[in-house]
Amino acid sequence: MEPMMTTTRSHSKSWLPVALVLMLGLGGPAEATLIDRGLFNDGLGGSVRLIYDTDIDITWLGDANFGAGSPFDSGVSNTDGLMSLQSAMD
Repeated sequence: MEPMMTTTRSHSKSWLPVALVLMLGLGGPAEATLIDRGLFNDGLGGSVRLIYDTDIDITWLGDANFGAGSPFDSGVSNTDGLMSLQSAMD
């Protein structure tokens, strides 16, 4: 019985130029118009700037920590700003 021979094959690097072309060629310029919609007063003494993004049709809060300490804050502490989906939708 003859011993089993194993061969190792070097992986071809022909995929590398294709991957580079795809990564560099598919990334186009990103462009959106951001519109200042003014201040939103929450009725509890807080206010935040609203910024409308025309590209994806949503309004962003100008302060990422605005929810911290609000009635919608449902995280571990009442000042961490974490919200459940339901709290954020209310």
